[in-house]
Amino acid sequence: MIKLNYLYIEFPKKVRLISSRMGMNYYFEPSSCTFYFDPYQEAVLGYSKGMGMNGLFSLADTGVFDHIFVYLDKDNFAYYYDDNQTKHDIIGWIDLMQFEKGDNC
Repeated sequence: MIKLNYLYIEFPKKVRLISSRMGMNYYFEPSSCTFYFDPYQEAVLGYSKGMGMNGLFSLADTGVFDHIFVYLDKDNFAYYYDDNQTKHDIIGWIDLMQFEKGDNC
């Protein structure tokens, strides 16, 4: 699995959470939201200033979500290295479930 490296404090611009188990297909903008999902209760329960990449990787680890699509633009700092150790900056939509947590820069 490819490791995604990103800024620890970075908020993605847009996120879509999809869970067939929970019947969820939900879109939000983390930098402006005031809620988060509690996967153990399978509901929107808590309130927070926002959700960064670390929080999204924590959601991915629960196994509740089928897909966590994240939109990153030129203001975000995220990248990965391919098999040839070539660095690739990420701009656009990615499915976070295809990555594992890499380094926080």
